[in-house]
Amino acid sequence: MTEFGGYNFEGPYQNTDQIQLRQGVYLIVCLVDAQPHCILDIGTSGQLEKRLSGHHDRQDCWRENVHGEIGYCVMYTGSSTDVHYREHAPPTIRKSNDNDTKERLLIEDELQWKYDVPCGSNHWKQKEKAIARYNSYEQLFGPRGHEELH
Repeated sequence: MTEFGGYNFEGPYQNTDQIQLRQGVYLIVCLVDAQPHCILDIGTSGQLEKRLSGHHDRQDCWRENVHGEIGYCVMYTGSSTDVHYREHAPPTIRKSNDNDTKERLLIEDELQWKYDVPCGSNHWKQKEKAIARYNSYEQLFGPRGHEELH
């Protein structure tokens, strides 16, 4: 077990063979001397093994930013059973907003707040850019909404 942001993660693994087909949160880490040196990506999946063992859409970013080896850390959430059935379930069940899904999304959100990673989308970065744009407009044009028609 390795602790990140107050949560215990299994790994780091250097391949995905030991990752189960369960839901949870994953961290892609840079390993230096087999130890986590930094976090490259934070994500969540309903099927971790499938998500990480296939061609992940951000693998190129991991390779571009790693300065050691790529490692995988996972934290399983929800039921301890596999979720093989979910891929065959109707779309409404696959896309449900159950409490297990909410739990892993909240953990992902918190970790994205705590760690600035080079790969993946992070809505906190988007908010920071919007705040910077707002502040620059306020300096240029004055407070927002201060004009009124007379």
